[in-house]
Amino acid sequence: MRQSQEMKCIYINLDSAGDRRTRFEANWAANRGADWRLERFAALDTRYVEQHAVGGTLRPAEKACFLSHCSSIALNMNATAPLFVLEDDAVLGPHSAPTIDNFLRVSDNYDWDIVFTEVGIVSPAAMLDLIKLRQELTGKDEVRLLDLAKLPFGGATGYIINHRSLKKIGALLGVHEELHIPYDLLLRKLIYEKKLKGLVFFPFVSSLSSASPSDIRVEGAADRIWTAFRQLAWLDRDLDALRPAIEQIGEDLCDEESRLLGILLAGQASPSFVTK
Repeated sequence: MRQSQEMKCIYINLDSAGDRRTRFEANWAANRGADWRLERFAALDTRYVEQHAVGGTLRPAEKACFLSHCSSIALNMNATAPLFVLEDDAVLGPHSAPTIDNFLRVSDNYDWDIVFTEVGIVSPAAMLDLIKLRQELTGKDEVRLLDLAKLPFGGATGYIINHRSLKKIGALLGVHEELHIPYDLLLRKLIYEKKLKGLVFFPFVSSLSSASPSDIRVEGAADRIWTAFRQLAWLDRDLDALRPAIEQIGEDLCDEESRLLGILLAGQASPSFVTK
């Protein structure tokens, strides 16, 4: 058996979210790497934001999320191993630890500051391309690292920071006295601007818990679709468990035209489809 790789892991969880804490820790215990060390960071809440008069146009919950991520990183600036940051609605599966450990063994061969374990994909065209890629990779029992500078993405539910990049990332995050852009979109901006080198495992090696809607996302049509895709593209997905939520999206959102279009797009996602 290959040795697990050392890594410090922080999960962000509100003091009031006991059920989420219980679910996260149970999933973690079942799927963690043997040498992964887990600590809980007590998430900052909207009361903290109000008490400290945090400026900016973000909603209070978004500000609290931003500051919680930044604080969890700031507390680990002197880490000597990679830092895995997770929100408490992240879930791991049986393939998560082996895949991540395989990367950590050879991570010095890569140019990277941050590697996401999963992201939201916000473009229908990119979703189609990635599902086709997932079919190709799972057929070869392969997980690939994709360059996030080339993907339309969002979300920061799970990511690993290169310990050699902690001070760099801390400096980039610490210049924002007022908060006008959500944390995940700031990371995306820094990656797009080439200030950070960001990668993502694909197929995704973590996902979102269906039992724990985010404390900060306002669940509209877009979020329901993006969340379902994150679960569909997961390496350890369960199609039977996922099917009801996706079918409900169809019931709630689709008219006759969009249903027919969906069949055309689904046909192109089929392994039997061959383009001309």
